[in-house]
Amino acid sequence: MYILRLDDLEKLRIEFPEMFSELFEGANDRLKCELLLKLEVIKKCDTQQDGDFQARFARMFTYGIPNNQS
Repeated sequence: MYILRLDDLEKLRIEFPEMFSELFEGANDRLKCELLLKLEVIKKCDTQQDGDFQARFARMFTYGIPNNQS
């Protein structure tokens, strides 16, 4: 495993700007997708009357999706 410090990232940005952009633009796009999905689920939970539905989705985003998905 390799750990990058902030100064390492700054060097990467200066020396290889195209590579830096590709790495972080992709990460930013994935983060946006995840956050939009989470927002959509939160809105659905807010509009549902079923408390079990809300609890299930709250647990999913707190602890991850369970393997049995029942």
